[in-house]
Amino acid sequence: MKERAAPRQKTFLRGTIFCNDRQKSVECIVRDLSDTGARLVLPSDATVPDEIELYVPKKQRSHFGAVKWRRADEIGMEFQRSRTNTGSVEEILRRLEKLEAEVAVLRRHARRRRVVEGAGFRTSLPSRSGS
Repeated sequence: MKERAAPRQKTFLRGTIFCNDRQKSVECIVRDLSDTGARLVLPSDATVPDEIELYVPKKQRSHFGAVKWRRADEIGMEFQRSRTNTGSVEEILRRLEKLEAEVAVLRRHARRRRVVEGAGFRTSLPSRSGS
């Protein structure tokens, strides 16, 4: 049997797996945890890609990594050293930049709406209840 890179700790922690740039999330149970990886139990109908982020609320930590094995309703995840914890500075800056761009778009839409409403145009359709 192959020796582990780090000792594992048996756990029963709630976790959330995020994938597809946090567009999808799957709740899971963290059954084993070490400095280098985790064993996760997923709902039987859940599917996750090979690259995932695991967030463990009780530990207030996120781990990024790759799925190394799959069995029935369990997966083994290996953590990427450079992105363990709450994310790298580069990742946080990327997320911040994306959010700032979204806010700018929303502000432009709000500004246009105020201009249209100020000109006396309605921005919503009239009610059909009186027809």
